[in-house]
Amino acid sequence: MSKLTSKPTRLTVAPFSQLPAIGALPAITRPPASVAASVAGSAMSATAYVVARDERCLITRSFSYTHERARWISAVRGDEDRKTEVEQFIIGLGIVHSEFSLDNANNLANLDRVVHKSLDSYALIAVTGTLETLRELSSLIKADNDGRQQYIDRTGIKEPRGFKLFSSNPTFKNPKYQLVALHPEHFLPGGSVFTWYDPVRGTYKTYRPSPDRRLRESPGDLTMPSFAPFSGPTREELFHLNPLLVILNAEIKFRRYLLLPPPAQPLPEDVLDLITETGKLVDLIYWEVKATPGSAGERMRMKAEEGMRRNEPRPGRPKRETQAESSEDEFGHGSDGAGDATIRGSGRRGRGRTNPWPEDADTETRKEMGSAMLSGRNLEFDSEDEDFVMVLPA
Repeated sequence: MSKLTSKPTRLTVAPFSQLPAIGALPAITRPPASVAASVAGSAMSATAYVVARDERCLITRSFSYTHERARWISAVRGDEDRKTEVEQFIIGLGIVHSEFSLDNANNLANLDRVVHKSLDSYALIAVTGTLETLRELSSLIKADNDGRQQYIDRTGIKEPRGFKLFSSNPTFKNPKYQLVALHPEHFLPGGSVFTWYDPVRGTYKTYRPSPDRRLRESPGDLTMPSFAPFSGPTREELFHLNPLLVILNAEIKFRRYLLLPPPAQPLPEDVLDLITETGKLVDLIYWEVKATPGSAGERMRMKAEEGMRRNEPRPGRPKRETQAESSEDEFGHGSDGAGDATIRGSGRRGRGRTNPWPEDADTETRKEMGSAMLSGRNLEFDSEDEDFVMVLPA
């Protein structure tokens, strides 16, 4: 925005951004400006979790000063209570460590600005795992779910999923991702191309929507290769990009895509398979263990609940003070000492887990309500959107 100098003879603007060193490029230090600037806060707090600016875009493999740090799971901007609520919810699912924050590098990746807007605001594209990655992660979580089901049926105790399940798993540590163009013609309208860079060879390729609705190398005919799977960013293990957060992000987009009227030409079968397998994996993440009717665990739970009802204070009867024993393991999961099927507490901002759904909700309901909590989209077209359209490739 233009401003007048203190002596109104020339127009000026707020100070330009400082340019730190990136790759082999030196920093550029700006001289003082003649007007004060309002300093806008970063989406990231200045912690050890900040993603390096010269980390390449996850999808295009370019790096640039204009890249944006994208959160895969987000919350309503400026609402700290909702941010904390979302963080606690994710911790409770057992797919992140107990000190997880939405600002952790595990939830962040650098993205080209146009790619970020296309993914986050318009859901024209999504990133999920390859079929192999999705199925291997599903097998891992399904085996853990089955084990916890057997445990509650035997003991009546509802064990939470622990992040240790994933921390040493090779697929979780080295997943393969796939770009899915849900609306390829809208993503690259009017002859626009998508550029992918090869940092090793110093070359690039361009991609266009093909007649079969894939993104294929230019000129985009059916003989050209489609966009290939890719790996996540190379980081220290503590800051590893969590593939389950990327997949949760994709599943929200897929669910909403499937609510739209079917297009005249459907997406390719293998893309629809990715959408289906993503949904199956997220079903397993949202699945909650319950004692099987008639099992020993259910009988124990019912007996414990009956005992709790008997011990409820009555009118005029002095309230008895009790203190339940508690324990907590290295991942922050604790037990309230009760023998019923109450999930153990988890997390750094207070014990216990608050779900957005009723206790007896089925998997479909949990998915719907969980997806709504993790996504703040369905927004109106605004001035930022107009700016975005202006920078689309011609």
